[in-house]
Amino acid sequence: MTIKLKIPNNQKINININDIINFDKELFKVSQKKRIVIPIAKQLKIKTNKIYDYLKKLIDDKVEEGEILAEKKSLFSHKKIRSEYSGKIVEIHHDTGEIAIETEEKNSTGFKSISGKIINITKDEIEIDLKDCYEVEINSTNILEPAGSRFSLILNNNQITINTVEDKAVFVKSLNPYLEAKLTALGAKIIITTKKPKTSVKYVVISKIKDIEKIKTQTRDFILIIPKENKLYFYNEYKK
Repeated sequence: MTIKLKIPNNQKINININDIINFDKELFKVSQKKRIVIPIAKQLKIKTNKIYDYLKKLIDDKVEEGEILAEKKSLFSHKKIRSEYSGKIVEIHHDTGEIAIETEEKNSTGFKSISGKIINITKDEIEIDLKDCYEVEINSTNILEPAGSRFSLILNNNQITINTVEDKAVFVKSLNPYLEAKLTALGAKIIITTKKPKTSVKYVVISKIKDIEKIKTQTRDFILIIPKENKLYFYNEYKK
């Protein structure tokens, strides 16, 4: 089965068509812009309306970390202002004597919790082939963005150990406060169940009987949650 994963704004694609990924590579990275204001006139001790006489960079010029932004020479001194950031000059204010640099911060927030083969990439979405995949309908969840994890099927309490629970999405049909606390303490990443938990643990509620029976009889290695589509996918590892 192939699924389509939406690409957020301000993203940088980090994979290629035909790549096989196994929770080891980010599909994309989100670039967040930051505006840095530098008081050139104050640092050079010049009049604000004279700032252009000392600048080495102008609007839309690219700047690398360590490059000279402004310079003031006199008979007895030589003052240079170097950029502490890489980016682009977006503003120059002669009334305040300041300039603004727009930088991009690369945050490791790109989604990589998935195993599959990249089938297609567009500007809006990534199409991924998932092995032995089936889907069920989500009744409710407190997860807002796509999320993935290894999966563990818990049919009785004797199966609950740190190896079967830690950092995994676990399915338990009936959830009580004691069991919920135990799963949380053992490091469950997501609880998949039939009734909304009472704590703030990440959860997915499944209510259709046919979906519950499918989960119990057709276990898989991983799960993928697409909350905006109310879909929960179960699938196996895509091996190279």
